[in-house]
Amino acid sequence: MPYAIKNEPIIVVVCHGMSEVRIAQSLKKYLKINIKIIANDNGRNHICLETLRDELEKNDFHKSKFLGKFKPGTDKPDFQNIKIFVLMDEDSASKDLVNQFRSKEIFKFLDLPLDIIYPILSVRSLDDLFKKMGYQIPSKQKPVAYEEIFKFKKEDSCYHDKLIKIIELSKKYKTHSNFHEFLEFIYTL
Repeated sequence: MPYAIKNEPIIVVVCHGMSEVRIAQSLKKYLKINIKIIANDNGRNHICLETLRDELEKNDFHKSKFLGKFKPGTDKPDFQNIKIFVLMDEDSASKDLVNQFRSKEIFKFLDLPLDIIYPILSVRSLDDLFKKMGYQIPSKQKPVAYEEIFKFKKEDSCYHDKLIKIIELSKKYKTHSNFHEFLEFIYTL
């Protein structure tokens, strides 16, 4: 089954853990956009910078397999309308590995056009970013907390307004994370 209709962007989101999975699922549900979520055991096991390469290989991110999986029926290499967002926490990764991620050096082995890959990194963790933004993220209920943050509630006048508020708040902490870049792209769909 194709993941996208003609001209609809194919958005692939590689998730560090369950919190990122819940955010992607909420955006997919409430904005009714087609997002393919890649996670290790639905986010129960983290994908970290140290294991990212193995996860990408396991999920057919090589050029020869990628189009068949995410853009079936394509006869020639066509990466138009494909965006891959890789949402990671820095955690305890070395500075060298963090720099390779930010510069996309870590993705060169895939033989995919690097301009379709968007590394999204939170220094230390996404939880730290959202706590700085004023949200309560209890350590034992993190996925539920993110689901609540990104849930459309009756008192919300418009989901897009809610998303703009989260984007604006996250932009205040650009030195901590570029998560706003992911949300800004999603908002434009």
